Formats: sequence, structure tokens, C-alpha cells
Amino acid sequence: MNLELCARCGRCLAVCPIYALTERETLSPRGRVVLADKVFQGNWELLRKEVFSLCLLCGACQATCPNEVPILEAIISIRKSLYGSFPKILAKAFEGNWGGKSLKFSRESGLWRLLGKKIPFPLPGYSFRESMFLPQTGEVLLFLGCGADFLFPQATKRLVEFFEKRGIEVGLPQDQGCCGLAVASLGNLSLFRDLAFRNLKAFSSSTAPIITLCASCSFTLRRLYPRLLAGTPYEEAAKALSLRVFEATGYLFKQEMLALPHRGVIFHLPCHLRFGDQTKWWTRLAVKTLEACCGQGGLFALRYPGLTRKIYDQGLGRHLDLKGIDTVLTVCTACYYRLSLMFRGFPTVKFPIEIIDGS
Repeated sequence: MNLELCARCGRCLAVCPIYALTERETLSPRGRVVLADKVFQGNWELLRKEVFSLCLLCGACQATCPNEVPILEAIISIRKSLYGSFPKILAKAFEGNWGGKSLKFSRESGLWRLLGKKIPFPLPGYSFRESMFLPQTGEVLLFLGCGADFLFPQATKRLVEFFEKRGIEVGLPQDQGCCGLAVASLGNLSLFRDLAFRNLKAFSSSTAPIITLCASCSFTLRRLYPRLLAGTPYEEAAKALSLRVFEATGYLFKQEMLALPHRGVIFHLPCHLRFGDQTKWWTRLAVKTLEACCGQGGLFALRYPGLTRKIYDQGLGRHLDLKGIDTVLTVCTACYYRLSLMFRGFPTVKFPIEIIDGS
């Protein structure tokens, strides 16, 4: 891992939400690179949990870096040695059909009802796989991810119906699973690779485009798979897969099938969309857009809720003008949760596919 590519130019400082909040050099991407390089050289006494935990893995620094320093890979690799047993145990929950088992347990135990009082949007109580049968192959393939399957099956169903009304068959490879971002953020690279291998195999029998409702899943498959599987027998397969993956809204726009209402909506652009799709197709939308971090960062908000709120207040909260807005759109399941938590019902939070004209 060549961290010596870092020229200490400081461009990453301007885009890092953690540095913007703390203004601490050690909590900047540049500072983390310096420490990570020394740790990898054997100076383990310099390992600082705070330095490498306080990162949202948003990808802003790496997307901005002119030398393409592998900052995310370094942070994820160091977390492998950083975290204790609990994150590793939590990460193991993502093995196998964890989502289906968890949903079944939650229903039977009454936990789902309890969670429904805490989550800022209605919980469906069923998964997408339970509500709709799809063939294994099609003109486009659907990568579900955890959120689109268990938290937002209604939006996923709307996406499939949108394609079907236009005569486009959607396939759903049944052996796919979690993208692995959550376990990577916990430093469990072994399980991350197992999940990645599973998905690579599941989508290997076709060359059709792969669409996903979640920008974080798209970011993981497009950006992290090729990087974190480098040097493994799956490196070339990961590179090939990354070229086929599209966030759903961006795919519809590029296929000239996207028609959003011009009034009453604002489109929040998640970090993993802004820093994961270099085409920046959203700049050509006739809809007001907002580029700012919501602070959720997947599991980051569970560990640092106070800091998450500060990131929201300093970034998205400061720039969000809701005058005349009744709907906030986003394309990330984690951002959907954070925005729903902040707004508590008004404006409403939706995926673009839920309000696309003619869908």
C-alpha cells in the first residue's frame, strides 16, 4: 500500500467533514496517512483508536486527492487491528442470511414493533424477496443490499415495476448478499472479501448492467471491490463488475428515463454518490440539488451520535433551504434514515423512484 504518494498538499482537508468540525491535523486525511504509514512500517505504538475510528469512509478525500493515495484502504486495514471483540462479533452477523434471520426473529419476538417506535419512518415488516419474485437473469440485474431489501422494499418494488412497465425485464440473482461495507468499516476484511466473492459469483453468469437503490452499495461495488480485492484471484472479476454497477437514479437519467417534478423537491446528493460517480450526471438535472454530508456514515452514527449531529448541523443543516420544499430526495438508505430523523415527517423523505413522473 503506497502511502508515500501523499504530497501533503492539503486538498483533502477542504472536503473532510471530520476535519472541518475539529480542525485537528491528526483527524485529517493527511494526518491519518502519515500515522498509517508509520504504523505499517512497524511503529504500532503510534496506533490511535480515535484517529482511525473518527472517519465516515465517505470517500471525499480519496476522490479529491490528485495522487490517488489509497486512504480508505489504509484506514480499513488498520481497523482490522484496532477494534475489539464486539465489532468483530457484530460483523459476523452479516454472514449468511443474516437479514432474513433477523427479520424473522424480530417479528416473532416483538422487537420489530419496538423498533418501529424508534425508527423515523414506517417499518414494512417484510422483505423485498418475500413480496416479489424475479427471475435470475434479465436485461438489467438488481443488487438489493440490506436496506433496499428489508427497510425499503416498497421503493425497490417501485423500481422493478418502473422497468417492467417499459418492457425491461429485471433479474435478481438469488445468491447475492450484503455488499460488505458495514463489515469493512468494522475492520473485518476477511468477511468483507467473503461477501464480495459471493456477490461476484452471483453476478458472474451475465454481463447485464447491475442497478442498486443505494449509493453506498454502488460505491462499495464500484470503488471498494477493485481496491480491497487487489492481489486476490478475484481482482480482475472485481474490476469487470465495477464497470457494470450503477446507482438506479443515475442509470435512469443516463438512459433518458428520468423525469422528476421541478417544484417542491430538492435532491440531496449522498457522499457515496458525489464521490463515487465521476460522471456527475446530477449537474444536468432541472431540480435543485444539495451537496453536503448528512453525518450518518452507516455505522459511524451508532458509535458517535453527538458528532453525527454536529456534522449534520455544520454541513447539510446549515445549507438546507426548505422554503417551498415538501419533499427531500436522496439515493442512499443510510442518508434516508438520517434525513427522516432530522425532519420527522416534514418535509417527507423519498427515493427519486417513488415520485418519478409516469412511474
